[in-house]
Amino acid sequence: MPEQTNLAEMKLPIGIIVGLLIQTSAAVWWSRGQVATLEALAQKVVELDDRMTIEASVNLRRDVDDIMNDIKNFDELEEDMERIRKDIAILNALQEEYKRTHEELWKEINLQFKDDQLIFDSLLQLKK
Repeated sequence: MPEQTNLAEMKLPIGIIVGLLIQTSAAVWWSRGQVATLEALAQKVVELDDRMTIEASVNLRRDVDDIMNDIKNFDELEEDMERIRKDIAILNALQEEYKRTHEELWKEINLQFKDDQLIFDSLLQLKK
């Protein structure tokens, strides 16, 4: 049967124990540093996410305001177009009235000319 060794009787050199303790301490210290770095990065991600959310909200509000102004301007343009349509209708009516008046005046002038021509012709006949 193999000899069993008692752990209490084992002798380890102090250098090995100190080395293991130093390595373990270094591993714990490094792990804590990594955890702290990860926590800091996670906090930065949260801050950036919050900042981006605020910026997106501000940009969205600005865009909505711009669209509302465009809609208001569009309504004003529609009102202007309606006024222009009414003015054009008035101008068309005035043009038609001008044409009628013009035609009537020329008819009157022609009638007057014919009357004057008849009178002139009659006077010429009388003179002869």
